[in-house]
Amino acid sequence: MKTLAHLLSGENSAGPGSVCQATSDCISPLECRGRKCRSPLPKDPPIARALIAPEVAQVGTTLQLNASASKDPLGDALGLRYAWKVVDKPGDSKAKVERAEEVIASFVPDIAGKYTFEVSVSVDRSGEQKTAKAQASITVEEAPNASPTADAG
Repeated sequence: MKTLAHLLSGENSAGPGSVCQATSDCISPLECRGRKCRSPLPKDPPIARALIAPEVAQVGTTLQLNASASKDPLGDALGLRYAWKVVDKPGDSKAKVERAEEVIASFVPDIAGKYTFEVSVSVDRSGEQKTAKAQASITVEEAPNASPTADAG
């Protein structure tokens, strides 16, 4: 997104009502909607983003589920609420999301396979809850077996 500094520097920026291709064409906090830069509306839901780190995981590795790229288009980042859940996992897995109500949750896969997570990002708009959801998946591999260590003493 372009900021007021971009506008003042003379770079091409799109103000309210300008034609745009993407939100990055608009001056912050405007958004590209219907190919026009416009202000977010009170009825707009938050924007949910879900990321998993590390990108490659093994059984027993702690995964970080991160929704910090989520945002409220009206700028109320402190008012966002998060709810993480596992929506798909290998059949015998008993693993659960830890700190599921936080922007950054964690998860320790207990068996190899594909795991899919969903975060619901909510904000209260004058007593009406607006929610957006995002998903992220990761395929977990078996941990390599540790080599046995011989002790001659």
